[in-house]
Amino acid sequence: MISVKKMLMNYPLLGRFVLFFVLPVSIVSLCIFFYLSRSLPVLAGEISAVGLQNQVKITRNNYSIPSILASTDNDAFFALGYVHAQDRLWQMEMNRRIISGRISEVIGIKGLGSDKYLRTLGLYNDTKSMWEKLEPETKVLIQSYVDGVNAAIKDYKVLPIEFLYFQLNPEPWTVYDTLAVVGSMSLLMSHNYQEELMRSTLIDVFGMAKSKDLFPNAAIEDVENLISYMDLIKAQGHANKSSPAIFNAFGRQNFLTGSNNWVVSGQLTNTGAPLLANDPHLGTTAPAIWYMASVKGEAVDVAGATIPGFPFVISGHNNKIAWGITNLEADVQDLRLEQTDANAKDTYIKDGINKKFVTRRELINIKADLFKKDIEPLAIDIRETENGPVISDVIGGPDGMVYSLSWVAKLGLSGTVDAFKKINYAHNWEVFRSALRSYTVPAQNFVYADMEGNIGHIAAGLMPVRNGGHGALPVPGWSSEFDWKGWIPFDSLPQSFNPPSGIIVTANNKVVADDYAYYITSDWLPPYRANRINALLKERIASGNKLSVDDFRLIQGDTTSLAAQQLNPYFLRVHPTTTTQQLMLDKLKTWDGNLASESVAASIFTAWVKNLNRLILEDEVDSRSLSPKQKMYLESLIDNVDYDFLFAVLNDDKNLWCDYKTTIAIESCDKIFSISLERAAQQLDRFAGGGVSSWNWKDIHKTQYVHFPFTKSDLSIGLPGTDNKFLHFLMHREMGAGGDENTVNVAPVMGENSNKKFLQFLGGTYRQVIDLKNLKASLFSIAPGQSGNVLSSHYDDLMESHQNIALIDIGEDAGKSIKVLTLMPR
Repeated sequence: MISVKKMLMNYPLLGRFVLFFVLPVSIVSLCIFFYLSRSLPVLAGEISAVGLQNQVKITRNNYSIPSILASTDNDAFFALGYVHAQDRLWQMEMNRRIISGRISEVIGIKGLGSDKYLRTLGLYNDTKSMWEKLEPETKVLIQSYVDGVNAAIKDYKVLPIEFLYFQLNPEPWTVYDTLAVVGSMSLLMSHNYQEELMRSTLIDVFGMAKSKDLFPNAAIEDVENLISYMDLIKAQGHANKSSPAIFNAFGRQNFLTGSNNWVVSGQLTNTGAPLLANDPHLGTTAPAIWYMASVKGEAVDVAGATIPGFPFVISGHNNKIAWGITNLEADVQDLRLEQTDANAKDTYIKDGINKKFVTRRELINIKADLFKKDIEPLAIDIRETENGPVISDVIGGPDGMVYSLSWVAKLGLSGTVDAFKKINYAHNWEVFRSALRSYTVPAQNFVYADMEGNIGHIAAGLMPVRNGGHGALPVPGWSSEFDWKGWIPFDSLPQSFNPPSGIIVTANNKVVADDYAYYITSDWLPPYRANRINALLKERIASGNKLSVDDFRLIQGDTTSLAAQQLNPYFLRVHPTTTTQQLMLDKLKTWDGNLASESVAASIFTAWVKNLNRLILEDEVDSRSLSPKQKMYLESLIDNVDYDFLFAVLNDDKNLWCDYKTTIAIESCDKIFSISLERAAQQLDRFAGGGVSSWNWKDIHKTQYVHFPFTKSDLSIGLPGTDNKFLHFLMHREMGAGGDENTVNVAPVMGENSNKKFLQFLGGTYRQVIDLKNLKASLFSIAPGQSGNVLSSHYDDLMESHQNIALIDIGEDAGKSIKVLTLMPR
């Protein structure tokens, strides 16, 4: 080895560089790393904690999934709060600040749009009344959970890197923070008002004829009525302008939230007992929305998916039953077009009577950038009518209209919290069904199975019965004619128990017959996934084989699109004009609609259909002067392909859509197909290069695991990101994926970026397959990992296995038990 002295003599410049730069930087880096590594949780040994009644054993398996064993239920939930805060403290801190409208205190002015919006909705304020309405037993368990969170916060020697970067200390966790988690999930899964706003904004762009194609579920009389209502407001001078800042804050719009669940009876399985599967489709984030755990106390014995900040298992099993959820897509929100008095701005009109807005003023603290002058707190005045908060004050409205929002979530969420608590303890169908009687929002399809061999389904939630209107478009708020007059009775909600087929499948599809007595929604998602799941199950049964856990796992990973199978024949009618186009068509001729990660045809099909959709719609942007809001919603339509719309266009002899208005010539749909094929070829050459045979789907289709707020801005949809490249590199994750929005293994393309990739921001964020014969044989998965601390090996260790549908056991003996922590009462 060369001595330092000899190196300095023989290589003076190199020696000085190493001695005075490389060595000091290495030493400092090591010191920083070892300091930050103290933020990792203590996973083994003994820790004393205030609030415990008895000792609790927490065993971490090879994936750092905790198995909690306690002698009382209070202690069990205390320990769950403790491990949540150990692994996900930054996520919990951000989630409570987002829902309470306090994110500007951390990230500065970029968070202002979000804060204004959430303050206006007032979901966090509602948690005070929620707490008072909870059942006493639920309160006790939540308080134990909260005590566990705060015990873990106090035990931190060094806070995770995000806290240090923002110089932020976490406030004590409260019961209201826990209740706000339900508000967050309701906000995430209830998006009908945004669709109403999009429809009402774009009707003026497209006109009546084309609106029928784009919005077939909006009744024509509702469209005509909405236009007349808006004309009335403008004519009477009752419109007032408001700030559209929220659109800049929330960025690209998309309304995709879905899930799959299914259950089969033991008559169809190789164990003779039911099997149940579930994979909720939500935003792909780092860390994951979900946290896997098993919790056993005196009476409680549950395992599955939890949400950090909330004590009860959302999807999983106890020692008697199993359950899984999908979004019902129920219409539980209505936009109300309000009539105001131009001479009395503090009033609105209801049934001919002037009424005063209920107002409140809130202060939003805004963190100043480093070395910048402090920013004065911003005072915002929030208005409410008896219909709900006036959201047009923060999101704007067509032509300056005033809109209020009626939303079931504003009427109370305590019933949902009590319901999940009861489900965690339920031991049969009757108790499970009874628990869901109090469930309000977000409306969900619950599938059920138990150890006795029963299976069932309930579409649970509080769903309004409307006096007037169909829920697809805004209605007059000035007339009680359009008020909600009640709720769909629980016993009339869609539900089944032990159906003769032995199979129940839901995938956000329509779950009621056309003659169902009540309106639930006009926004059911297409039935492609549900039909594919049913087909795969029946195909296996018809082959004479019994269904197994592995069959269910493989179905969760299925990437064949029924929509692609239906659309592909239209593409094959095109006559190629270049060698590249011929090669592309050759790939599609033998393609079966499987968007497997290695598929070249999947890349060709997706690029082609995206360009086709853009060509059909984009001239509506180019051919007229549109407002920023109209352009944003139109770009959302372009970005999110509606296959039902495409089929309607392609089967329409009038071809209203295919004539490209920015040209003199009149284009046919065949011409648009040819142009979009060439555009697809050019796009894929930019994205992948190397010729058609190298255009593998996974190389250009990338799942984005978004970290808030360190993912860079152009990849952070919904909330503002950062421009710090190092922090983005450190925290953000991405991975090649198969599938699309219509495959069972959901992987929708929701945009492209300058890095030449199709971007996926939503997918199967949690998967479970539960065996009611042997619960220990059940399998689970999340991505990217259990930990939210980037220094942990468990930050992203499940990402690849999750993408490959390699589900795991979450018990303490999965892989091997590597850490045992004992919590002792202090």
